Amino acid sequence: MLLASREKEFICRKCGYVISIRHKAGLFCPKCGTILREKPKEKYWLFQFNPKIYRWHERIKETHSPERWLVSRYWKKISKGDAVILWSSGLEAGVCAFGKVITDPEIVELSVDEIKFWIDKSIIDKFKQKKSVLVEYLKVLDKPLSEEQCHSDPELCGLGVFLNPQGTNFRLKPVEWDRIVDLTCNL
Repeated sequence: MLLASREKEFICRKCGYVISIRHKAGLFCPKCGTILREKPKEKYWLFQFNPKIYRWHERIKETHSPERWLVSRYWKKISKGDAVILWSSGLEAGVCAFGKVITDPEIVELSVDEIKFWIDKSIIDKFKQKKSVLVEYLKVLDKPLSEEQCHSDPELCGLGVFLNPQGTNFRLKPVEWDRIVDLTCNL
């Protein structure tokens, strides 16, 4: 006897059509006939910058265009379509923006327009040797969700950025992502 499986999302490899159905072998896209594959689960990340090294706030005032981020530690796990929260360290630490990864990790040098916001120019050479992704900003917060607010929240007090503040990329649990979204809706 076969057990009924839970409903899952599938995506067409050819046209990108997404459909939610119970899992069955040999599913084909109703639009183009290509075999469907299970849609990967969304992953959530926190990307941190240090305003003493990188002038992100100045950059975002000038342009909201996609921005390149190093992904040295998690380059095998971060992929196109993942969700990103941008975190500023320092005196006014906290959540500054929400974004989406729009490229898979690759080695790409920074353009002249990207270089001008770096205070610590030694970081620029890392882009020639390590993988990075482009992040598109979907929402920039007028007022950041502060580090203090996150520390005092039972669901956010264990954020990876609190445990290892020297890193750039941190995994976020879906519950942490959801809680940050909830808290920033009122800002």
